[in-house]
Amino acid sequence: MGKRLLTCSALLVLCFAGFPSLARTAAALPADDIEVAHSFDRTDYVNGEFGNLTLTIRSLGGQGIRIRSVLVHTDWRSSNESYEAEPASDPLLNATGDTCIYRKEFRIPQMAKAAGHVWNMTVNYTNVDSPDSNKTWRSENLTDLKVSDFEVVIYPDSKTITAGQRAVFTVTIWGKNGFSKVVALRYDAIAGHDYEHRIEDYCYPGWVKGSGASSLQIRTNSSSPAGKYRISLWGTCEDGYTVSGDWTYTGIQKHVHADLTVNPAPKAFVDISANCAAQLGIAAVILLAVITAWLFASEKRREGKDERQPPW
Repeated sequence: MGKRLLTCSALLVLCFAGFPSLARTAAALPADDIEVAHSFDRTDYVNGEFGNLTLTIRSLGGQGIRIRSVLVHTDWRSSNESYEAEPASDPLLNATGDTCIYRKEFRIPQMAKAAGHVWNMTVNYTNVDSPDSNKTWRSENLTDLKVSDFEVVIYPDSKTITAGQRAVFTVTIWGKNGFSKVVALRYDAIAGHDYEHRIEDYCYPGWVKGSGASSLQIRTNSSSPAGKYRISLWGTCEDGYTVSGDWTYTGIQKHVHADLTVNPAPKAFVDISANCAAQLGIAAVILLAVITAWLFASEKRREGKDERQPPW
């Protein structure tokens, strides 16, 4: 009997000794006393573009809560980054249903991931009645922050025509991850360093919204210089920014190249064209001479007739 009492006493001592530890563990766990909703000012950000995230924190418990900090974690670069959101209203929630607003302006890096991007947020807060109570609310990984992108494709990448013909290329804009912005399309074509005969224009149509196709057309004539032309095609989105060294430029620009070979027109065609032009010129001169002679003759006849009329 004495041994049993001793054993029970020892077990009770161990149990009571463990209670403080269990209590501390329970206190460290985050309680379900807040909820966090978020929204972005749009859903199709592009590289280099600024955006805004709004967080609305709502109290669910009956006791006062003070928000200490809000962090937004991203993975759009090679390493995770954290940005602290700023309070837009009083971060003290006194009753169930009270809300406070946090906002964070951010900028999409130039080399951000267009797909597979995830992010999350962390809220640190305390109970007003227990200033030393540190609680943490953390969201699961989220994917609704979209980083959009686009690609410019030209087909075919090379073509051969004869001077006097027209070259047609198909231009396609491939939007990625919900891209829905406008991309302007322009091109130029240069044979070597012959900038004097440079050909430049907009595609038709000159812009594509989101994903779509356009047409690049180069018209030549029989006197167009023969040779190999390098076609440069630019697709420019005015939203977002491009960073180059210490300079930052408005808009995102992507370009591709294609080759156009222009063969000289057949000599017979050139000779015939020249002869036709010469013959047309001679015929015009002869016709002008005939019309002039006829006018002079008509005028003489009219003058002679007037002289034969009686003065009355």
